[in-house]
Amino acid sequence: MSASQTITTNLCSASLVVESRTFLGFPTPVLSNLTVGLTSAPSTPLQFYAGAGCIGPPVTSVVMLAGQSRVSFFARSSAANMFIVTASASGLLSANQDLTVTQAPTSLAFAAALPSPLRAGACLPATVESRHNGAATTVLSDTNVALTVDVADGTRFFTDPSCTSMTTSVTIAAGSTTAGFFFKPRSGVPMVLTATAPFGAGTLGLSPVPIVRRGRCTLRGSSQTCSIDPLGLPQTAATLGRAFLIAQSIVPLGTSTPLDVEARCRLQGVDISCQRRGGGLTSDAETHFQVVELPTGLTVRTASSGSCGTNVNLNGQVDVNRSFVLKSVIGSGTNLDEDDAVSATLIGPSTVLLSSNACDGYEVQAVQFDGASVVRGQPLLPAMSSGSLTAGVTGLAPASSATLVLSQPSTDVRFIGLPLAPCSVQARAEVASPSELRFSRGMGRSACTNNTLARIPYERVDFGSQARVWSYNLSLSQSTESFPLAISAVDPTRTFVLTSSQQLGGQGSGEADGTLGATGPDGAVQTVLLNASTVEVRRGPASSAVLVTVYVVQLEP
Repeated sequence: MSASQTITTNLCSASLVVESRTFLGFPTPVLSNLTVGLTSAPSTPLQFYAGAGCIGPPVTSVVMLAGQSRVSFFARSSAANMFIVTASASGLLSANQDLTVTQAPTSLAFAAALPSPLRAGACLPATVESRHNGAATTVLSDTNVALTVDVADGTRFFTDPSCTSMTTSVTIAAGSTTAGFFFKPRSGVPMVLTATAPFGAGTLGLSPVPIVRRGRCTLRGSSQTCSIDPLGLPQTAATLGRAFLIAQSIVPLGTSTPLDVEARCRLQGVDISCQRRGGGLTSDAETHFQVVELPTGLTVRTASSGSCGTNVNLNGQVDVNRSFVLKSVIGSGTNLDEDDAVSATLIGPSTVLLSSNACDGYEVQAVQFDGASVVRGQPLLPAMSSGSLTAGVTGLAPASSATLVLSQPSTDVRFIGLPLAPCSVQARAEVASPSELRFSRGMGRSACTNNTLARIPYERVDFGSQARVWSYNLSLSQSTESFPLAISAVDPTRTFVLTSSQQLGGQGSGEADGTLGATGPDGAVQTVLLNASTVEVRRGPASSAVLVTVYVVQLEP
C-alpha cells in the first residue's frame, strides 16, 4: 500500500493506493476484476470511499480492474485515532498502512488579555488560538485567519509592534495552535474584532477610552473642579505628559468685564481644576473642555502659577520644531488690556516667554506632536499700527492641507483712563494659502483701529499625516448666541475643535466689531462638537458681532 498519512478529523485523506505484486515485489496486473476488501483497526469511526474528496456513500471494498495493478480509495474519520488500514483479496497476501487522524480545531479564540484601561491610539499585541472543546488544538497545514472589525476603520491590524505595517490577516503555521499580530483601536466607540478561520471564528469586544473626551464645567466663584468623565461612568485618569487640555470659557448671562470670563484650567488626572480671580466677579462662567490623549507620539509639558513672571519654566523639554503652546491667563483688572491680552511664546525646549508680568496667574501647555512641523513668529512689530485692520506673513515654506494657525494677540497698553477699544486688541488668524498667514481685527470697522496692537505671536502647525484639518470662518451677529456649524463628517472620539485665536477664555476667541459699547468677553466663544457633522459655536449675550476661525482636527493615530 501507499505511504502512511496524517489527516485531521472530518477531512478526506489523500488517495490510499493498493497494488498487486509478485512474490518478489514487482507490480503485476490482475487477469480479471479483483475485489479488494477494506478494513481498519479499530474498525470505527473510520470509513472508506471510492471517490476523491470522500464523495458518495461509504464502501467496504473497491475493484481492481482486469489488466490493472492498482486501485485507489479514500478515508475519513470523525474522531482522532491511530488506524491500521488493511486491504485484502482472495488468494493474495493482505497489505497494511498506518493512517493517523488528529483532532481538527473546531473553534477560534482570542487568547491574550486586554490592558485596562484600553486606550484608543495604543498599539496592542493580540493572539488567536485554534481550539477544540476549549483546548488548544494544532492545525495540520498553514491556516489563514481573516481579521475584521464591525466599526468602519475603528481598528487597524498590523504585523509589527510599532503598528506600521498593516495587514488584514494572520497565519497559524502548520503544527501550531496560535498566531500573533498587533492592533490599534482608532475610534473610542465600543466595537467587536472578529478573527475567522475555515473551521470557525472568534470575537473580541473592545471599549476603548476615546482619544478626545469632552464636557462642561460651571465655574461658580473663584475655583471649581470638574470630572473629565461623566458622573456615573468609570473615572479614567488622563495620563499626564501624554494629554493636553483645551478649555473655552464664556459667561452665559453676559458681562462687561473680562475677569468674569477669564479662567485658567489645569488637567489633573480624573478631573480639571479651574481658577478665576478671587474678587470682583459679577457672574458665573461656563467652561467647555476637551481632553486629548495619545499613548504614543504626543508629549505635553506644563507650567502653572498664581502670579505672572516673564520667563516660565516648563516641567520638562519638548522639540520646539514640533510643538505649539496652549495658554490661559487671569487678568488683574476689569478692562481688556495688558494683563488680559498676554502672549506665551515657546523660546526654548523648556522655556516660555510671557509678554507681561501684570497678570494674576497662568496655565501653559507645550504640546509636542511627533510627525508635525511647527513654524512660529509674528508680523513686524507692531503687528497692527493705528489705522490698520490687517496684517500678514508671506513666504513661508508651503504647508500641507492638515495645517492650522494659533495666534495670541497681545498689547502693551495698560488701561489707566485711556480710551482703549477692546476690539482693537482682539485679532483673528487664518491660513490664507500654503505659504501665507493673514491676521485681522474689528471685522472691517475703523473704530477698532484707534489703538496699536503690539504683537500677534503665531504658530503654524502642520500635522502632516497625523491629522486631518478643516477650517471654517463663522460670523455671529450681535444677537446670535449660538450657531450650528455644519462640518465634514468626523469621528467625534478622535476629533477636537478650537479657534485660531487664544485670548479671553482660553482657546476660543475671535475678532469683534466693537459696536454698542462692546466689551472683551464679546469675542469669547466655545466650539462644541455636537455630533459627527455639527459644531455648535456658543457665546454669552453680547453687544457686538464676532468673527471666528474654527478648526476641526481629526487625529489619525
